[in-house]
Amino acid sequence: MKRINLKIISIYVLIFLYLTIYPALNIIFSAKIYYNVINPLFWLFIAGLAFLFSSNEHPRYKNKVDKIQTVVIAVILYLIVYFLSGLVFGYQYSPYSHDIGKILVNIWSYIPAFICQEYVRSILVNYTSRKKYILAIVTVLFVAVELNYTEIDKNFANMQTSFEYISSVLIPSVVKNSLFTYIATIAGFIPNIIYRSVIQIVFFITPIFPNLDWFGTALFEIITPSIVYFYMNYAQIKVEENVSRRRINRDNPLNILPIYAILIMFVGFVLGLFKNEPVAIVSNSMVPAFSRGDVVVVRKLDVDETDKLKVGDVLQYEADGRYIVHRIVKIKEDDNGAFTYITKGDNNNAPDSNPVTESQIRGVVKYVIPKIGYPSVWLNDMFSKR
Repeated sequence: MKRINLKIISIYVLIFLYLTIYPALNIIFSAKIYYNVINPLFWLFIAGLAFLFSSNEHPRYKNKVDKIQTVVIAVILYLIVYFLSGLVFGYQYSPYSHDIGKILVNIWSYIPAFICQEYVRSILVNYTSRKKYILAIVTVLFVAVELNYTEIDKNFANMQTSFEYISSVLIPSVVKNSLFTYIATIAGFIPNIIYRSVIQIVFFITPIFPNLDWFGTALFEIITPSIVYFYMNYAQIKVEENVSRRRINRDNPLNILPIYAILIMFVGFVLGLFKNEPVAIVSNSMVPAFSRGDVVVVRKLDVDETDKLKVGDVLQYEADGRYIVHRIVKIKEDDNGAFTYITKGDNNNAPDSNPVTESQIRGVVKYVIPKIGYPSVWLNDMFSKR
């Protein structure tokens, strides 16, 4: 075990103190001054201390070039898949200004801080004990650095915002920083700088982004670091001494590709990317056909397919911002050949008050899967109570 360097420990203390006064700095100074001046200068200062406090003998990493190449390939693939996802979800305009001066200001605000943070992370994990609890402390410390405390009250204002914040910000931050800490132990700071800086610069200069919701964005931020970890871990195992061929074959990342393929397809199914999509039932209006907590598989219909509907089909349609799943009890056709549908819940005493037009129809129920929708129902109940 490495002997703990007390000078390096002082860096932990300085970062912790900085985090404690961070909210006050945002009150005293404007956000522009904080991000453009105070934060970059602080990390330049900490990186300078880390350089002075660390010994002259820097760690040597086996196959460092291969590990850097792995990260570069991962970043390129991430950006390709991320921006191509806009072909499915649509695109939106970038929130960043594309004036050349603003781009340079944004780069100054983030990239030097990223470089210094990853250099400091590398020093912290390589010049103190590499025990798991130390690596966990480093990870938690940099997760705290990444979070914005000035809006903590908004992020945890109710159950829905809390769930979305934890799922889309906190968990991805933990996953990413766990990867960065691991990479710092086996390859130093350069791969992490490439990973963070290239993605951020591309975001600054790109005029459009995929129109992903918080859930889709969170998936990208969780799955990508996970895949990179498996490949980096495999590269590290291959260069370790006394590693059996059996372990190398067992930890080959190609073995997990089918799992990721199934996971991605399942996520796509849940997100409604395919012709069929699952819908959790939150009421008992259709008992006995299906009830609260069941999941129905809805086959999405185009407008030109609605003329094939018949009495007895169960529709999913939109009304007043809600999706309703009820059965067709009557079909009407006007003089122009347009259809309207009278619907009713099997467990209701009367038909729905308003006819359903073709433009309201989302799809028709094809299958019922009992009881597996309760997690979605419980979440819906929690959010509706806010």
